[in-house]
Amino acid sequence: MPGSGPNPAPWDKWWKGIFSPVQCPVDLRFLNAPHRPAGKTGFVRAKGGDLFYGDGKPARFWGCNVQAYSLFSSRGAIRLQAERIARLGFNLVRLHHHDSTSWVDPTVIDKSRPDTRRLSRAGLDGIDWWIKCLEDQGVFVWLDLHVGRRMKRGDRVDGWEEVARHGGDPRGFCFINASLRDRMEEFNRKYLSHVNRFTGKAYKDDPGVMAVLITNENDLAGHFGNLFLPDKNNPYHNKLFMERVKAFAARTGLPAGRLWRTWEPGPAKILLADMEHSWFQWMIRALRKIGVRQLAAPGNTWGNMALFGLPSLCTGDLVDVHSYGEAGFLGADPRKDANFISWIAAAQVEGKPLVCTEWNLGRFPAPDRCAAPLYAAALASFQGWDAMMVYGYSQVPLDRPPRPSNWSSFTDPALMGTMPAAALLFRRGDVSRAKKTARVRAGRNDLYDKARTPRNSAALRTLPELHRMVLSLADIPELSWDTPPPREKGPSFDVKNLDRDFLAEKSSKVVSDTGEVVRDWAAGIQTIDTARTQAVQGEIGGKAIRLEDATFKIGTSLCAVSLSSLDGKPLSTSGKILVTAVGRAYPSPGNRLPFLSEPVEGAVELANGRDLVLYPLAPDGKKGKGLLLSRRKLSLVIPLEKAHRTHWYLLEAP
Repeated sequence: MPGSGPNPAPWDKWWKGIFSPVQCPVDLRFLNAPHRPAGKTGFVRAKGGDLFYGDGKPARFWGCNVQAYSLFSSRGAIRLQAERIARLGFNLVRLHHHDSTSWVDPTVIDKSRPDTRRLSRAGLDGIDWWIKCLEDQGVFVWLDLHVGRRMKRGDRVDGWEEVARHGGDPRGFCFINASLRDRMEEFNRKYLSHVNRFTGKAYKDDPGVMAVLITNENDLAGHFGNLFLPDKNNPYHNKLFMERVKAFAARTGLPAGRLWRTWEPGPAKILLADMEHSWFQWMIRALRKIGVRQLAAPGNTWGNMALFGLPSLCTGDLVDVHSYGEAGFLGADPRKDANFISWIAAAQVEGKPLVCTEWNLGRFPAPDRCAAPLYAAALASFQGWDAMMVYGYSQVPLDRPPRPSNWSSFTDPALMGTMPAAALLFRRGDVSRAKKTARVRAGRNDLYDKARTPRNSAALRTLPELHRMVLSLADIPELSWDTPPPREKGPSFDVKNLDRDFLAEKSSKVVSDTGEVVRDWAAGIQTIDTARTQAVQGEIGGKAIRLEDATFKIGTSLCAVSLSSLDGKPLSTSGKILVTAVGRAYPSPGNRLPFLSEPVEGAVELANGRDLVLYPLAPDGKKGKGLLLSRRKLSLVIPLEKAHRTHWYLLEAP
């Protein structure tokens, strides 16, 4: 970072403030044109493992999170950022931390009362306006129901003193406490029945609202099941739990002496899965009873959860996953290490659409975060995942400059700078879906009797970049609700040994079965080679990297450089191409704006027979002076020079 270390980088030679927090160098709103306003063709639907728009056409969502204080910004700021979100290529926004009463003010809950049962008009106005502005831009909305609500004594919750000792947090307790469940259902009913004052539609009746999440990062199998143990000093909830243990043991024949040991794999995880399923099923039925037509995600797999967290999530229409990676993800050896893509892939249940409502790199500022969007987009397209949402676009009021962070990345030229190229790749399906599907058969032993994760399962690490990977979850006799959906069609093979390494012996590369995506983890480089998107990223400095139509000769050591067709034609014949070249970026000293971003220098040779002109793009998208390009044999030579003062170029016919 600026000013750190004995040999600081030459920050004075880096660009300052090259990425505007209110404007956008690229305009991809044309991608949303068929769905402006969002929902015009009807509600998004799930069929098998895929999503479809109301008109039956396949749907893919490249999204972001807007959360907490950002939800309650001024109307002018919200309208401006909704348009910018569409320009960047997003078509889905998750509105998150709307109810986090312990640290956000205002929220959609009236915080002035001794209970949390009345909605706030001021808070709802913010949500209403976001929905209106986003839908006008063709951007769909994902609504969370429970995230950070903290109960109060006035809510009249049974066993209140035990919940109060946990700050009023209902997570975990709600799966066994009927009064908490009822308060949460009451909120869902009021919130989703609220009529948006700007659209005239109740949230539940608005097809621009793509899906709802019942509860965020709240589960028993991986995180909160231990609340009911005798040594946790929650006697009211322990009593309720032991009653469930006794009844489940009588019904299934599983030993009661093991069912209460929630920290252990085995029978206890089966009981916890059943408790989660029952609760999710009750909540979803309550939603359908009031006429909610959106897709419903029950919860999520998060925080390094094992596979036993997945069965109950299949109660809903979607399986949701959260995954945060670390710097150096392109250099992770899948034989040994799981990166953030491994954790997402390990949540793909056969026959269920997969959405990732939170992905990012966990520590800020990771020097290689410029490579994360294209990496995520390429693998999501290859796997056929349905929705990817970076966390987050903004968490602070949009009316004043934020402090740089992962949670407010809308100002970040590194992470957000490659988002348009990633959006084009993913939403158009530039990277083809895998030719073969690896069906990982997670039997009873792997699903419940072991804490299986990508960290301890070679198959879950080595398959996702080779083939499409889906998990076929065991159907066990103790559970009446876990019947797997029909098998997916197409070429496939079964995997029963989760410890098997599927990589070629002594190889340091993983190559997709389509040949379009290659990651050389020894070199820390990924290449994407398709007709409409060709990209190289990672430690590419000083190397000549040849793809089908382009040769990249970049001097900057760590960066992401891509060519993206904007007219839908192959790069070899396209007359309009976006060139993106983004490297490292750090906040100014004191973790403040503006960002300092490293110029990417070098050249790209593109095999294209047309006479094209290169225009540097300003932060507001205006074209700079056109540069006539020279040729080397049959290729155009695209210079990337510091003097251009931009990370984005437009290559088009004069």
